[in-house]
Amino acid sequence: MAIKITGAVLIIITSCIIGYLLTIKEDLRCKDLTEIEKILQNIFSQIDYKKEVLTVAIDNSIENSNIYIKNIFEQISTAIKNNTSVSTAWRVSFENNYQFTDISKEDATKISALGEVLTSGDIDFQEKGFKGAITYIHNTIQTSKEKSLKDKKIYRCLCSSLGLLIVILLF
Repeated sequence: MAIKITGAVLIIITSCIIGYLLTIKEDLRCKDLTEIEKILQNIFSQIDYKKEVLTVAIDNSIENSNIYIKNIFEQISTAIKNNTSVSTAWRVSFENNYQFTDISKEDATKISALGEVLTSGDIDFQEKGFKGAITYIHNTIQTSKEKSLKDKKIYRCLCSSLGLLIVILLF
């Protein structure tokens, strides 16, 4: 009897852990998007207020970042220093490296579109591009957090119920 109870407890605990693991992806996506948002805000403020060059602003903004996100921005900076156009460097870096982070392909595509805006000569248009990218990321983070909370509740209930069903069927 003790073995059956121990097995039942293990099944329920395992099913709850599986439910938790299914929801962790959205939390990691939020974390990476928050970091990218912070970097873009820092780059924008350095360009706007300190009048830094884009490559210097990028290099200054990524010092304490996640290694994979840091790699994306380092590649952008290096490519620009090697005379690659800003739009190409931005697009290629995000397309080639987003899979090493927890951001989605859609997120990478939308953020990489900022590179097209940065090539325009109009400073106001570039400012709107930065603000638009930061707003997109902020809204995506909020949506992702809401989805994560909802999914956590669903998976927790679903996996607990499934664990209980298995226990009932075993007895």
